[in-house]
Amino acid sequence: MLKSNYNKQYKKDTKKSQEKSITINHKSSEIYTLYKYKRDFLDLLSDRYLEIAKQENNAEFQNWGIKLFNCFDYFQAGIFTNNIQKIFKVHSCQDRLCLACNHRRSLRTFAKLIQIVKNESMQKYRYLHVVLTIKNCTPDQLTQTINTLLYSFEKFLKNKRIKNINKGFFRSLEITYNEINKSFHPHLHLLIAVNPSYFKNTKFYIKHADFAEIWRKSANLNYFPQVSIQALKINDYAGIAEVAKYAVKESEELIKNIPLNDLKILRLNLRKRRLISVGGIIRDMAKILKLNLDDDNLITDSILDDNIKDETLKFIVEFLYNRKLKKYKLKNKEKVEF
Repeated sequence: MLKSNYNKQYKKDTKKSQEKSITINHKSSEIYTLYKYKRDFLDLLSDRYLEIAKQENNAEFQNWGIKLFNCFDYFQAGIFTNNIQKIFKVHSCQDRLCLACNHRRSLRTFAKLIQIVKNESMQKYRYLHVVLTIKNCTPDQLTQTINTLLYSFEKFLKNKRIKNINKGFFRSLEITYNEINKSFHPHLHLLIAVNPSYFKNTKFYIKHADFAEIWRKSANLNYFPQVSIQALKINDYAGIAEVAKYAVKESEELIKNIPLNDLKILRLNLRKRRLISVGGIIRDMAKILKLNLDDDNLITDSILDDNIKDETLKFIVEFLYNRKLKKYKLKNKEKVEF
C-alpha cells in the first residue's frame, strides 16, 4: 500500500517535469542498455532500505526505498539516423547505491572528462592514473577512515614534489566491500595532468617507491600503503573510464548478502559526501566548456555529444516497465516529421 500510494504521488509530481525533454549524452548508443539493470536489483535494494526504515522507524530510508521502487520505470529516447539511440528523459531515483543511476553518472562523468582531455589546448599534456589506498576498515570506522583519506589527499597535493608535476587533477572516491571479513576499503582514483617532459626529466619524475612514501607521510601511516601509478597513452579512454567510475562497486549479491547495519552505514556515509573533486587546468577547462564536474549528482545537464550533433532525429519512443511481466514494454513510438 505504501509503494502504491507513493507511486501515484510520484507520477503526479513528475508530470510537469516530463514536459521538458532532457538529453542524456554519453558514448553508449544503446537505449536498451537499461535492460541490463535487472529490476530485481532495484527492488531488492528498495526492500532492504524499507526493512531498515521499518526496524528503526527511519523516514529517510523509507523515502529512499520508495524512490528506488519507482526508479527507471519509464524512459523516453530518440532514434537518430544510423540507428544511434539516445535517452531524453527518465525516472531516476539518483540514489548513491542505485546500479542504474550510478552507471549513468559514470557515463556522464566519463563524457565530460573526454571533452576536457580532447580539447586542443589540453593535448600537450600527458596523464597519470594514480590509485591511493589505505588498509581496510571495520564498518564503525568507515566515517573516520573516509575523512582521514580525503584530508590526507589535501596534504598529498601540497607536497612540493607533487606540486611540481601536478598541472591539474580529477579525484574520485571508491569504496569496496569485503564480504568475507565484513570490512570496507575506501580508496582514491586520480587523473593527474603532467607535462610531457615529466617522463624524461629526472628532476621531476617520481619513482613508484617515492610516490608511495609521499602518500604514506601525507596519510601519517605506520606501514607502506599500496599505490598504483599508470601512465595513460594518448586517447587511452579506458584508463579515463576507470577514474570516472562511481563510488561503490555494487552487485546483486553484495546488496543481498551485506548485513543491514553495514548497508545502513555505507549509505549514510555517501550522503552529502563530495565524492569527486577537480583542480588546476582540468577545473579551468571544465569552466571554459561549462561542464560541472564538481557536482556528481547532476546527471541531466546537457553537454555536446559528437555522436548525434550531425544526425537527424527519426523517432521518439517511450517505454514503461511492466512489473507483472518483469520487462520493459513499448508504450509509444512517434515518427518525427520535418
